[in-house]
Amino acid sequence: MRGKTFLFFVLFLFFAGLYPVTVAYAEEKKGYEVKQVVVTVDGKPVTRDDLYTEMIQTYPSQAKSTINKLINRILIEKEAKLRKMKISDKQIKERAEELGITKELSSHMKSMIETSLLMEKMLIADKGVKVTNDEIKKFFDENKEKLGEPEQVRLKQIYVKTEDDANDVIIALTAGADFSKMARAKSQDVSTRERGGDLGVFTRGTILPEIETVVFSLPEGDVSPPLKSRDGFHIIKVVERIEAKQPQYDSSMRKKIKDLLMDEKMKDAMPGWIDALRSQAEIKY
Repeated sequence: MRGKTFLFFVLFLFFAGLYPVTVAYAEEKKGYEVKQVVVTVDGKPVTRDDLYTEMIQTYPSQAKSTINKLINRILIEKEAKLRKMKISDKQIKERAEELGITKELSSHMKSMIETSLLMEKMLIADKGVKVTNDEIKKFFDENKEKLGEPEQVRLKQIYVKTEDDANDVIIALTAGADFSKMARAKSQDVSTRERGGDLGVFTRGTILPEIETVVFSLPEGDVSPPLKSRDGFHIIKVVERIEAKQPQYDSSMRKKIKDLLMDEKMKDAMPGWIDALRSQAEIKY
């Protein structure tokens, strides 16, 4: 259920990731009131309350959405406690790895992963969410083109601004000059020049049409003539051709499809399930 869990994390982390700094709170005592200071500017403190008020006023719709997510999280955790459901550290670690999180988890992150896993368990139990073998096979048969690997090409380029420069490059390459060395010496594309012109791997529909038509017709190892674009001229080398692969209905593919279909079913079942929890709770704003 990686897809839904990923969305769950995006929603929860969106606001937490707004600022690329670590916020350390200090306490400011005024009478009987204790405020946590986020930052001090020329001696003037900005408290957490100031930050909260500013965000509520500046981003009212996002603030409401965040409050709703916090409410949902509290209700999910409460319901799981009533059912005596628990998630092991091993399960939390495995889910973190599925999400690509390899560093040590903070207590806050562990809590969010635990909540998402608890929600999944309860949804499956309450809504009977499951995926059958027939559904998996049907999806495979109807989506073979999307599930396979399309034809790809690995490319290098030398980019120059003028046609004369492009022709000079072609003359040098025809005489036997090394493409990567020429790219480092002559290419005006600073992002690829130091890599010998390496552009990476492309499928159809991901590069300029005027370039795509030519490069996908070239044999592996061949170099294109100068190809004009809006900004200049591109000399492209097809380093490698990767043929399209038909999908195989093996255990890996079946698991991939099952996870995808389960994500969709969980996504459809979640709103009604959450609404039911909310309807039984006392929520005061």
